[in-house]
Amino acid sequence: VLPGNHEIPVLTGRVIAISKMIERDEDFPIKKLDKVLFDPREAVPVEFEADNRLFVVPLERVLAIFRRAGEEGE
Repeated sequence: VLPGNHEIPVLTGRVIAISKMIERDEDFPIKKLDKVLFDPREAVPVEFEADNRLFVVPLERVLAIFRRAGEEGE
């Protein structure tokens, strides 16, 4: 749920890697290649490729995960 009256700068991106601890924990529904909406204010930019913007994003700053219907259990 996003706040209705508070403006948050947000970006969308694709998850390319997650920590092993999060990957093994069933309480965290995020997985590799998910499309996400995140708050970039505490994200750490990583210089990797000139044509891609990469960020290390704390899990608490992921605001939404976008999946097609039926992808939840895959």
